[in-house]
Amino acid sequence: MGGGLGGAQGALAAAHYGRKPRPHLTKPRPLGRSLADSALVGHAPWPHIAPAAGATNQRRGGRGRAAPPLAGRAVARCDWLRARAGAGAGGVGGSGERGERDGAAERGGVAMATRTPHPYWPPSLALPGYVRAARPGWQCAGAVGAAGAALLALGWALGGGARGAGGGARRSPARRLALGWFLMCSGIHGLLEGFFSLRHGDLPAATGLLADIWKEYAKADSRYMTSDDFTVVMETVTAWAWGPLSFLTFLALLRHHPARFVLQLLVSLGQLYGDVLYFATEARAGWVHSDPRPFYFWGYFVGLNGLWLLVPGLLLADACRQLATAQRALDRPRHKAH
Repeated sequence: MGGGLGGAQGALAAAHYGRKPRPHLTKPRPLGRSLADSALVGHAPWPHIAPAAGATNQRRGGRGRAAPPLAGRAVARCDWLRARAGAGAGGVGGSGERGERDGAAERGGVAMATRTPHPYWPPSLALPGYVRAARPGWQCAGAVGAAGAALLALGWALGGGARGAGGGARRSPARRLALGWFLMCSGIHGLLEGFFSLRHGDLPAATGLLADIWKEYAKADSRYMTSDDFTVVMETVTAWAWGPLSFLTFLALLRHHPARFVLQLLVSLGQLYGDVLYFATEARAGWVHSDPRPFYFWGYFVGLNGLWLLVPGLLLADACRQLATAQRALDRPRHKAH
């Protein structure tokens, strides 16, 4: 377009001064030179670009040559217009918006490239500073299982013998299992959940056996890796309330303390209530934080936590029955001996 316009301007200039068009003026030229030639002959290629005063020699018969400074200004004006046209073409069609989108996509791509992969759900979960567990999952699960079994066996063994430690009647196998249960709960609540209560903020980057155990369990519930509000509050109460009370209940049962069933009812009710809320909040969230593979969902999430629904429920019913029997005996009218 610029070359054709320059040629036409050259032809008009030649006709104006009574000369034949020169070949170098009728040939297509670049945009810059067309503007410069137009300025030399006193014509502007566009209406809004007017020639400056004194740009041409207005005397009849003059050669029509402009002063060198005017030609320089015309070339400079041409360069400015070319730059402006290029900027305007770049903005046509929302290229600015496309540029912003491309920049955002590029930044997102860099973020995705630098995000550390992890085995938790949902896969898009962001865990800044995440460090993989140093131990395989079977070692973490085995360590917890072995420790729990040892505490359960210790409670069973301490509850054996011809008579109880406090001189009461011989304990049944169910009573001995209850002793082992509360001893095991005191260890799990106090040690494992106490660790989570104190270190939940930096758990993704934490190292060590307890951190690896929580990273393994978090495959069944990733809320433990993100300091979920409910999970932190629930585990804090469990660690610092039900942990010590579980050990106190173990001692009361071991020594046949009169308050043993009151403590059993209190701890079992707290465990049951917390576990119901634990399942209910995840159900309302759509079960999105657990690995859908059966081992993690049914084994870890449902199986392990289901124990704290079943056993506390049975112990709660037993405590209510024992307390009701004691109250019934207390309410029975006493007959004076004659």
